[in-house]
Amino acid sequence: MSLFKNIRLPVFITDDMPRKLTALFFACLIWYFVNEHVSEVETFKNVKVDVFPGSSTQVIVSNFKPEITVSVRGPRKVLNTLESKDIQVTVNIAEKLRPGMNELRVNELDIKLPNGLSVENLATKSINVDIDNIEEKEVNVRLRYNNRLSSRFKLRQEPKAEPDRVVVKGPSRRLRNIAYVDTNVIFIDPNRKSDFRVTTKVNAPEGAGLNYDNVTAYFELEEKLISKTLPVQQVYPLYTGVGMAANQSITAVGNAYAYVSGSPEAIAKLSPEKDVRLFIEIVDRKVGEFKIHFWCSNPDIKLENITPSNITLK
Repeated sequence: MSLFKNIRLPVFITDDMPRKLTALFFACLIWYFVNEHVSEVETFKNVKVDVFPGSSTQVIVSNFKPEITVSVRGPRKVLNTLESKDIQVTVNIAEKLRPGMNELRVNELDIKLPNGLSVENLATKSINVDIDNIEEKEVNVRLRYNNRLSSRFKLRQEPKAEPDRVVVKGPSRRLRNIAYVDTNVIFIDPNRKSDFRVTTKVNAPEGAGLNYDNVTAYFELEEKLISKTLPVQQVYPLYTGVGMAANQSITAVGNAYAYVSGSPEAIAKLSPEKDVRLFIEIVDRKVGEFKIHFWCSNPDIKLENITPSNITLK
């Protein structure tokens, strides 16, 4: 305490001290009054507007929110802390508008400001908004798949989806360009040897929705067939006519080549001498032109062609 007692203030400060303190008090009071009560105006640009459609069948398709310029009145202290993003502007579409670009009026009642502030001037009286109607359209589902089957197998036919059509819902102008929807890619495992099915996701087009999120894909598999030309085969007559004993002559009447197909395994096991017979059928005549027939002990072996296809007996 003795330290402060020894401090002496300059005369220009201590001289007429009561009056100086009174002046300082009123200066602070005026500063407070000006900041808290005296209104000023400031203009805010790029204030974004939230636009809401008038019904569930309308949609706003503009890529960016419209913006306006507005002048706000209020205390300087409040204005100093205010930014464009703090100003809320909401426009509700109250009428049914045609699809396309529409002009909407903006008024002061659409603007919400913090307490103590008011709209001084609305520089932007209207905004342009792109509006469209919500519609539905049925399109095909296109299965996307990566076929990695082994060399022994192939797809019997193009895979099918169930359901094979879905309903797309979205803006009418967006639906015009949608002819189909794709699924996620299905990878077919090389170890697959039989038919199978799998559920996969359907990808909704951007800006649209689907009535089905998933479909079931059906894949039918079969062994690949390979072809082979057999060594020259002798052709024998087979008598099947009335009064004839159904038998095959041991005397060949000609030679022919058989072109066959089957699975790799069946072709590998095929013995032309033991498993294959070429013959002509004799019913009621013994001369003329006869068609050459094919027989194989393995039903999986299929005939593709015989050369020559006929034999003439004289």
